[in-house]
Amino acid sequence: DVLELVGVELPRYHGGSLTGMDIKKVIKNATFIFDEFEKILLEDRKNDGMSEEAIKKMCADHKTLYLLWDGAFSLARMVDPSDDNIDLYKRYVFAAVHCHVQIGCNVTHKVHLMWRQSLEHRMQKYIPMHPVI
Repeated sequence: DVLELVGVELPRYHGGSLTGMDIKKVIKNATFIFDEFEKILLEDRKNDGMSEEAIKKMCADHKTLYLLWDGAFSLARMVDPSDDNIDLYKRYVFAAVHCHVQIGCNVTHKVHLMWRQSLEHRMQKYIPMHPVI
């Protein structure tokens, strides 16, 4: 129900995972989604299940992960990034990858590309040359 509130079309799942525009909707609405998930999980919590603290930490960690990846991908798409933008991109990717692994997510090809394939070098390489006046 929470995902439908932000426009995610559940029948579009492919093997149970979100792709394309639906994952972009999740990323854009990560704070709302994981705050709602936390409320639902706390409300339905059983005494023999996860503690309140564990539920809050899990939701906060996932929210942080989505926000970090959003920052990294936003910076990676920049046209003519400054050195500060490239440095910030490296910081976002470093934090996102460590958070990604810490919470037990699989390292996908895209995560590996962002982390190990020196995308920041490619960001620098494609900076347009400005004419000398």
